[in-house]
Amino acid sequence: MKNPFEDKIHKPTLYLGLIHAHVYLEDKKGNLDNARRLVYLASEQHLDTLIFPYMQPYGPIIKKNLTKNRIRKKYGLSFASGYLYNLNIVAKNYGINIMIPGVVEKTGSKLYISAVYMHGTIGEEPEKYRKIIMYEEERKMGFNKGKMIKLFTIRKTPYNILLDGEILYPELARLYAFLGSKFMVVALSPVNIVKNYISVLKTLAQMIKLPILFIGGTYYDGNHQLLFLLPTMIINEKGDIIFKHHSEEQVIVQIPVHALDSGNKYIIDKSLEFIYKLSFKIITGKARGRKWIISRK
Repeated sequence: MKNPFEDKIHKPTLYLGLIHAHVYLEDKKGNLDNARRLVYLASEQHLDTLIFPYMQPYGPIIKKNLTKNRIRKKYGLSFASGYLYNLNIVAKNYGINIMIPGVVEKTGSKLYISAVYMHGTIGEEPEKYRKIIMYEEERKMGFNKGKMIKLFTIRKTPYNILLDGEILYPELARLYAFLGSKFMVVALSPVNIVKNYISVLKTLAQMIKLPILFIGGTYYDGNHQLLFLLPTMIINEKGDIIFKHHSEEQVIVQIPVHALDSGNKYIIDKSLEFIYKLSFKIITGKARGRKWIISRK
C-alpha cells in the first residue's frame, strides 16, 4: 500500500520512522547488526525518531514454564547491558532517537516489560515506559507491572505508547489524549496476540480521535523460518487504515510528524478528569492516598 504521506515528504521537515524489520529469536547479535544497518539507512533519510518491532533484541518469549530467574538471566536487559549500551551509542553517533517496545528490563530483582527510548542527543539519558497492564501468565512468570504513565516527545510533539493488552482499556487511552498526546504508538507481542486487534485499534482511534501507529514486523526462528508476521499500519483518527505493509520485506515507513498532529483539543470536564484518575488508580492497583504519577519529558 502506498504511503499516504509520500507527497508530504520534503526537506527540511521532521520525520518519524516505523521500522518494519526482521527479528530473529534468541539472536541478539544478529538483531543488533540488523538494527545498526537500519539506523544507518534511516540517517540518510533525515529521520528524527525510529520505532522498532516488539522485543527486537531477541524476539518474543515463546518457551513455556520458564522461571523468573531463568528469564532474568537469558532475556533480561538493563541500560548497562551490551545490547542497549551499544544501541545507545549508535543512536548518538547518528543523532537519531530510537525506541524499542517490549524489552525485558531487569532492575535489581524485578522484571518489567518496557518500551526503551534512547536519545540521539549526547548527554541525554535513556527513558523507559513500563507496561502497567499485565497478563496473568506474565505475573506468574515473575514480571512486575509499571506504576507510571509516560508521554514521550518528538521535539515538542507529545505521544505515548500502548503495549499488548493495554489497548483493551480505553480509559487509559483517553487519559493520554487528555494529557495532550497527539498520536499513539501500539506494539503487540505476536505470541498470544490480542484477539481481533485490528478492529480494536480502529475502534480505539475513533474513540480518542487520535491517529494510531501500529508497529509490526517479521519474526524468524533459529533456522530463519518464518514464525510470525504482523502488519505495520497507520490508522487515522476516523478509524480508517490509511497505510498497511504486510510482507516479509523490511521497510522504513517515513511519516512527517506535523501530519500526525491534528490539533488535538480533547475536551474534558473536572468530573470526567476525576473518573480517569480514579480509573488509573484502579488499573495500576495503587493504594488510596498515593500520588498519581505522570511522567513527561
